[in-house]
Amino acid sequence: MKLAIVALLFLPIIIKALKQDKWYIYLVFAFYAILPDTFAIEISGSLPLITGSRMLILMLFAVWIYKKSSEMNAYIPAGLVVYIGISVALSLIHLDNGIGEINSLFIILFEQLLLTLLLVNLIDNKREFELCIDFMIYGCLAVAVMAVMQTVLSFDVTTSLDIVATRVNQEITDRMGMIRAGGTTNPISYGCYCAFMALVILYKFENTKKIKYMIFLLIDMLAFVCTMSRSSLLCFAIVIFAQLIIRNIKFIRPYLIYVPFVVVGIIVIFMASPGLRDSVSEMFKSVLNSLGIGRYELSSEFGLNADNAAYSRMVQWSAIEHMEMDGELLFGYGYNAISRGEVYYYFKQFGTWTRTSSVDVGFVRAATDYGLCGLILNIGLVLGVIFNSFIRKSREQKYDFYNLAIYAMMLYIVLNIASAFYATTVFWLFMSLFFVYRKVRCSEETA
Repeated sequence: MKLAIVALLFLPIIIKALKQDKWYIYLVFAFYAILPDTFAIEISGSLPLITGSRMLILMLFAVWIYKKSSEMNAYIPAGLVVYIGISVALSLIHLDNGIGEINSLFIILFEQLLLTLLLVNLIDNKREFELCIDFMIYGCLAVAVMAVMQTVLSFDVTTSLDIVATRVNQEITDRMGMIRAGGTTNPISYGCYCAFMALVILYKFENTKKIKYMIFLLIDMLAFVCTMSRSSLLCFAIVIFAQLIIRNIKFIRPYLIYVPFVVVGIIVIFMASPGLRDSVSEMFKSVLNSLGIGRYELSSEFGLNADNAAYSRMVQWSAIEHMEMDGELLFGYGYNAISRGEVYYYFKQFGTWTRTSSVDVGFVRAATDYGLCGLILNIGLVLGVIFNSFIRKSREQKYDFYNLAIYAMMLYIVLNIASAFYATTVFWLFMSLFFVYRKVRCSEETA
């Protein structure tokens, strides 16, 4: 039953992709970011898993060898080379950590460098670029439907994709008796993904004004709410508010006609699912309490960190202070330091340093793995995208991809300050799109 539902959601996307000349690219954009790590083949415990996402990269590489290998004019973004080069150097410093660091090098060279270079050199024009975004959205919608089912029906069809062992990344958590939607990962990571994809869908709506994209946005936002991820929702709200300030407020006019439908939809959903209504209500109360705006009493069924959501994330930044005490501030502990028990938080109420088993803040993860050098490198990459987009974006009222890149990178920054969205698969798909767009625009301007 579960596998049949997944097939029902995935097959239309696959068929639609296969009808295109460059179907291999569109399959990557549809599925690369949504397939779980457990959808994989395990050859050896000491080797990286051959995940479905990595198989897609291998497929792209095979196509490139067949179609483009004879061409010597491959486009290689300079900024990408600098980022990858420094990342490799930082990883090599910690090579004595063993197999974990080798896995890190594999991720850098295979899932970041190779993926980006293949996509940048296989996508040739604006039409293909826009189709890539469309398929990225189709994959998002498929997972959104599964995520809503997780919460509303307490029915998780994504477990049918688990081939290797059990999904380590998926944590079954609930609020007010409702399971938090985690898509094919976990509620925190999936909440960040929903927020990021909402901006991508908004870009398509603003450039086409097609109703289907508004429907897609509402489905994504429903799944977003089902994650009950307070930090992701707050970060998304911050970036939307920033848009209202920076852009001409007239841009919201096309959205106003949908407000009555959204209100009616919310009422219907809450009437059909009182548990979801209560969960959302308590979640917003918790956010207001964290911001110091209100002092609402929360239900005992709300779950962990009901009244100290902000503190539970802020305390994680103390790990950087502990790195300094260990003399590892500059280069960190190496890849996945959390798994080796090297990350400590300072809890004021106890007055002691406590070893932790989880990091829920992206930039803290970047710092503990590769120190201030790794943190600055990651932030520098994002700021570079913002700067390049700002100087190249349309000077007219048009909301082009450069405009989207500015707000998407703003969201990336705030998500990694308050939540966990560090170097995710969807982020690297977006980075590939950024380099493709820059290449296509340069070609159009010089033609």
